[in-house]
Amino acid sequence: MSSSCSIKKSDTHGILVASFTNGQIKPEKSNALKFRYFTEKEKGGQNDEKKTRKVLVAERDTSTCKTYVGDSTDITAPSQLYKYYVGVRNKRTGKMKVYDADLFNMIPQLNVTEKQEVKPQITSLSYTDKMKELTKAFGSTKRQRAVELSQRNAIQTDVLDSAIGSAVDHAISQDNFKEITAKPSTDDSNDCLPPHHAEVTSPEDIYKVEDIIGVREMEALTEICRKFFDYKTDEFKNSEGYSTFIMNRLPILPLDEDRRWLKCKCLMYIHMLTTLYRKRANELREKDILPKEWPDKVKYSILQQFTLKIEGDGTRKPVRCLSIRMKDKIILHILVLCLIVDNFTLEYSDIAKDLKIGATRMPLLLRSVGCQIKVRVINKTSVKTAHLIAPLQLPEKNLIMGKRRK
Repeated sequence: MSSSCSIKKSDTHGILVASFTNGQIKPEKSNALKFRYFTEKEKGGQNDEKKTRKVLVAERDTSTCKTYVGDSTDITAPSQLYKYYVGVRNKRTGKMKVYDADLFNMIPQLNVTEKQEVKPQITSLSYTDKMKELTKAFGSTKRQRAVELSQRNAIQTDVLDSAIGSAVDHAISQDNFKEITAKPSTDDSNDCLPPHHAEVTSPEDIYKVEDIIGVREMEALTEICRKFFDYKTDEFKNSEGYSTFIMNRLPILPLDEDRRWLKCKCLMYIHMLTTLYRKRANELREKDILPKEWPDKVKYSILQQFTLKIEGDGTRKPVRCLSIRMKDKIILHILVLCLIVDNFTLEYSDIAKDLKIGATRMPLLLRSVGCQIKVRVINKTSVKTAHLIAPLQLPEKNLIMGKRRK
């Protein structure tokens, strides 16, 4: 789109045009500059006419360069032979006014006094440090790299001491520090066992479901266990990913309602403990560790019994973790519940696969809860079963930690 305009010479004062030698000023930062304009009459000789010297000063509040100075006498000689004009066009009327222009080359006045004060004092260095400085300045590339590598790998004693001290102070400030240090070291695995009664004469009385799961938790499991209670082979869908042990026991649940409900709740609790056992460390840092559809009472009880809570330090939120001892505790509780489901005679090959426990370690775990291992030959195949014997006889030493696979 073309447009025409008329030009009119204006007799008003000229326009100052400034160019900065170190770059362009960003439009959004142009308001930070404050300009001052100075003029001075100069006389070169007796017969010379007075010349006008013009100086433009721009100031801003920065640490590196606070002042720019432009002098009309700094313009090169050929450029002084020309006269410069600036035209300003009015968009509304289409008229343009032409003004005389004065050019200023703005030179930054750098503040170098602060940098000179920061010069390193070579005289205060040791002989070794002086040699390193000389090598860095005049040595070969190989020696310069060696000096830089040694300086990068050097650890100052005070830095190391402060780091260790801060770590110890942080550990002592935790709420669970006294609790952890107060526990005597022991190799006894009985603290991982479920509640038990050793002096009874019947295997059914050694481990009670109410003691392992809890009465309130048993009531809370009723609704979520209804799908187990109403199990039908053709209609049941394993959408929750139940383990092989659970899927093999559902078709053979007893018909008696009380016993059926009891074993259904045991199977569901086994599923919950197996789910927690399979959790990875990063999954334990999530807000909801266990599925939302599980009863809150049961989830709270499981987390309190089988996980360790690490309190935050103000900047980090509290997280839970599974120690080796907590994992052993989960396994022993699962095995005892499996014994209850199988009437205290357990063929443990499927539960061993579910928990990914080797053939050597599984018998040790079962002996830790008071079982005896027997081998039967069925169709020319050796089948190992665990039998809970009353009265309860626990091993004198810890079989779990002593034979743990490295």
